[in-house]
Amino acid sequence: MSLSSWRQFSFFELTPIKDPSLGSDEPLYSDPSLTSICASPDYLIIATAFNKVQLITKDYIKKFDFTAYELGWNIVHLVYLTDAHFLCTIAERQGFPLTLKLWNLKKLMAMEKSDESLEFDFHSSCQIANGNNTFPMTAFTHCNNFSILCFGFSNGSVILVRGDLLHDKGTRQRLVFESNEPVTNLLFKDENALYLTTTSKIYTIPTTGKNQGKPDKIIDRGVGVDVGCCTLDHKRHLVVGNDSMLQCYSTRGKSNAIALDISKKKLFAFGKYILIFSNDHKLLIVDVVNMFIALNENIETAISNIFLLWDDVYMLGSDGILYRIHELEQKAQLDIVVSRNLYDIAIRLAQSMTGIEESDISTIHRKYGDYLYDQQSYGEAMTEYIKCLELGKTSEIIAKYKDSSKISRLALYLEAMVEKGQARKDHITLLLCSYCKLKQIDKLLEFPQKHPDVEFDLFTLIDLCRESDYLEVASTIAKQFNEPSIVVDIELNDLNKTKSTLAYLRTLQIEDLLRVLLDHLKPFLTRLPHPTTKLLIEVFTGKFKPTTVSQEEKISEPEEKQFPVLQSYQAFVSYMASLTETSTSENEQEDDISPTYLPPRPSIIFSSFIDHPNEFIIFLEACLESHDYYGGNDQDRSDILTTLYEVYLTMAQEESDQKSQWEEKALTLIKKNKAKMNETSIILISNLYGFNAGEMLVRDQQVGFEIDLFRSAMSNGDLQSVQSILREYAEEQPELYRLGLSYYISDPDIFKKVEESGAFKQLLDTITTRNLMTPLQVVQKIGENSVATVGIIKEYLLRYVTAMRTEILNNEKLIDHYSKQIERDNAKVEDMKHNPVTLQNTRCHSCSLPLDLPIIYFLCHHSYHERCLNDSDYENSKHLRSELECPKCAEKTDTITALRKEQEEVSQRNDLFAVALENSSDRFKTITGFFAKGSIFDGVNYLN
Repeated sequence: MSLSSWRQFSFFELTPIKDPSLGSDEPLYSDPSLTSICASPDYLIIATAFNKVQLITKDYIKKFDFTAYELGWNIVHLVYLTDAHFLCTIAERQGFPLTLKLWNLKKLMAMEKSDESLEFDFHSSCQIANGNNTFPMTAFTHCNNFSILCFGFSNGSVILVRGDLLHDKGTRQRLVFESNEPVTNLLFKDENALYLTTTSKIYTIPTTGKNQGKPDKIIDRGVGVDVGCCTLDHKRHLVVGNDSMLQCYSTRGKSNAIALDISKKKLFAFGKYILIFSNDHKLLIVDVVNMFIALNENIETAISNIFLLWDDVYMLGSDGILYRIHELEQKAQLDIVVSRNLYDIAIRLAQSMTGIEESDISTIHRKYGDYLYDQQSYGEAMTEYIKCLELGKTSEIIAKYKDSSKISRLALYLEAMVEKGQARKDHITLLLCSYCKLKQIDKLLEFPQKHPDVEFDLFTLIDLCRESDYLEVASTIAKQFNEPSIVVDIELNDLNKTKSTLAYLRTLQIEDLLRVLLDHLKPFLTRLPHPTTKLLIEVFTGKFKPTTVSQEEKISEPEEKQFPVLQSYQAFVSYMASLTETSTSENEQEDDISPTYLPPRPSIIFSSFIDHPNEFIIFLEACLESHDYYGGNDQDRSDILTTLYEVYLTMAQEESDQKSQWEEKALTLIKKNKAKMNETSIILISNLYGFNAGEMLVRDQQVGFEIDLFRSAMSNGDLQSVQSILREYAEEQPELYRLGLSYYISDPDIFKKVEESGAFKQLLDTITTRNLMTPLQVVQKIGENSVATVGIIKEYLLRYVTAMRTEILNNEKLIDHYSKQIERDNAKVEDMKHNPVTLQNTRCHSCSLPLDLPIIYFLCHHSYHERCLNDSDYENSKHLRSELECPKCAEKTDTITALRKEQEEVSQRNDLFAVALENSSDRFKTITGFFAKGSIFDGVNYLN
C-alpha cells in the first residue's frame, strides 16, 4: 500500500534542538567523537572520545562526567537500568574481550575524586570473550531484571550471559548460536525466548543455553534484517521493516503484515506507535492499532540513535542536532480528527484511549450523526444518534425524523429509547403510531402485551409462517420489512414462481438486488436464462433502475420452455428486442442511460454461470462493451477479458464443428485488448487448451520468451520451429545454442537431419566461436548418449585444435613484437642515463616566448623560464614531489605511478586473489588475468 493511501494526521510535534555548546571546546551531544547515547529519568547520557561518560540535564548543561575505561578502549553501548538505577557501559578493543561495567551514578557523583581515578569505581564488571576477539559487537539486549544478557557479533556468534551483576555475584556465559552471517539484531520475546536476525534469516533461540549453538526455530528463511530495522511492538511481537510492508512475527512464524510502501532504515516502537525512519530521510510514526500515520516529516540528516527521554521520543542526527518528538494531548488529537469530519476514526481512537470519558465519546457520536444527517445518510445518522442517547435532547432527534420518509428510522430510535428505559408515555405512543404507518399490525398487537425490553423478532415470525404453510403471508411480511432474500427464497423455492419473482427483483434497490442474485442466481439462469441474463447485464453495466411490477416489461415467452441458443451479445440484443412490447425508440433511450451508481465487479457472479456458457459469453461481451464505453476499473476489464478468452477456448473444445470460429474470436480478442489483459493468465490458459496461436501472440513481447518458445518447440518435436527460433533469437539468447545442442543429439532421426543439412556443424562452430562451452563440455554433452559418432567428435576437435594453434602463433608474434619494443625503450633509457642530450629549444613550453636566462631544461626535451616554473599552481604541486619534474609530463608520470601503486597494493592482497580463484569457473584464466595486471609480482622487486 502506497504512503498516499494512508490516512495521515499530525499528532506529534517535531522540534530540533541544537547543542548549546556547539562550536565550543566542550560540545555535548554534537561532539563528533560521540560513540553511544542513552537516557535515564534525570539525564541524557553520552559517551565520547577517550571513554568519557557525560550526564546532561534537561537544561542541556553537563552535570557530571567521568572516564569509564583506560585508553585504547572504545565505548560502543550505553544502557540505563531504570529499576536498578545503574548505568551499563560496554566497551571493545581489538584482540580483547568485550568489557561490561555497571556504575552507580549517585555514588560516583557523591565521590570527591578526580575524573581519571573513577574508572575503577564501578559496581561490577564482566568480560565477554568471542573467539580471538577480533569481531565487533553488532547487537546487544537484556531481560528486564538484567539477569540474562545477549551479545551478537559480526562473525555470526551469539553469547548469552547469565548471572547477578546487580549484586556482583558473578556470571557464566555460553555460546548459544553460530552462523556464517553477521548478527544484526537481538530482542527478547520474554525470559525464555529471544528473537535473532541476520542478514538473510530470522530465528528464535531459547535462553536456556542448552540448544548447542542451534536456533529453536527459523521463523523466516528468506528475509534478512538490517541493523536497527526491527523492533518489538506493544504485544512483544517482532516487527520487521522491508520496502513494501511491516511484517510481524511471533515465535511460531509470520503473523499479520501492514502494507506500507516505503524504504525503512530504522524502526522504533513505543506504545501503540512504530516510528519509521526511511533511507530518503522521511520520518513516519504509524499507529498500528488504529491504522493511520500520526506523523509524516522530512529530516535533512541521517538519524543515528532513537530513544525515550523525559516522556518524549528523541532522535540524534548525524549533524549533531537532537530532535524531540512530543505527542499532543488526547483531546487535541480527537479535535484534529473531528475537524476533518472523520468521526468513525475519532470514535475508534477515543475508545482506545485511556482517560477519555464516555460522555466525550457520546458527544462525538452526536456530531457524527448530525454530519451524516446533513449528508442525507439518514439511516447511518440514526445509528449514531442511538449510540448517544445518554446525552439527552431526544426531542431534537425525533423532530428531525417526523417526516414520513424517515418514519421507519424513527421507530428504531424509539425502540432504542425503550430498551434503555428512557422512553416516556408520549414516546411509546409515537412508536405505536409508527408501527401503524409501517403496516406492522402484528407488532402493534403484540407490543402492549410484552415487556418494553422484549424486541419484536421478524425472522421468527416469518419462519413460523413458513412452517405453518402460510407462504403468501410470509412473503408479504418479508416484503414489508424489506427482506428481499427471504421473499425470493419463498417465492422461488416454495411457491415456484420464477417469472413473478424475477419481476420482483426488478423492484429492489441495487444493493438488495446484488445480495439476492449472489444467493439465488443459478435457479434463475436454469429456468429463465434470457430474461435473467438481461437483468444481469443491466445490473452490472450500471443501467438498472428499480421499477414496479406493473411497469415491468411483459415478456411473451412462457415460464418453462426451450430457449433458443444465442452465442453473442449482438444476437441476444436482437432476440430480446423482438420479444419486448416496448417501442424501438424506448429501447434506444434505455441503451443510452448512463450509470447512476458504481457498477459492481462482474467477477463476483462468474461462478454462477457454470453449465451456462452461452449466457456467460453474452454477459461478458455486454460487460466488456459497457466497460469500453463508460470506462472503469482496469482490473475488472482484465478479469472480463481473461475469462471471456477462456470461455471462447472452452467452446472451441466442446463444439468441434465451430472450433475455428471460436478460436478466431479468441485471437481477435487478444489483438484488440492485448495491453489490457494479464499476459501470464493468457499464456496459462493457452497452454491448458493447447492454443499455440494465442500463446505466440502474447509471448512475442515478453522478456525471455525465446527460451520458453524453444522448450515448447522441443517438447512438440518440431525441428523446423527449433531451427527457426535459433536463427531468430539465439544471438540475443546464447543459452539457446546450448539447448539446441542437447536437442540435436537427443534423437537419432533428428541428429541425422541436422548433420546432413550442416546445421549440427554450424551449431558447434558457433558455440566454439562465442566460447559458450569448453571443448570438454561439448565432448561430455555429445557423449551423454550414443546418437553422435566418434567421427563427429574427431572433426570438432580437429577444428578446435587448428584454431588454437593459429591463436598461439598469433600470440607468439605479438610477444616477439612487444619484446623488441621493450628492448628499444630500454636502450633509449640507458642512452639518456649515460650520454649527453642535445637540447635545441628556443622557446619556453609554458609561455611560448623566446628563452632567456635563467633557463631550466628537462631530459624530456622541454625547456622553461625559471619564472614560468614559479607559477603558484606548479609551486604547490612541486612541494609534493621528491625532485623537480616537467609540468607537461607530470600528469602522465602521476598516472603511471598511480597505476603501479595500485598493482603493488593488489599484489599484497592475497585474500582477493584467493576469493577470485574460489569463485572462478576458469581458474587458469583468473591467474593469467592477475599476471597480466602485474598483480602477482612484488612491486619493488619488479621495478628493480
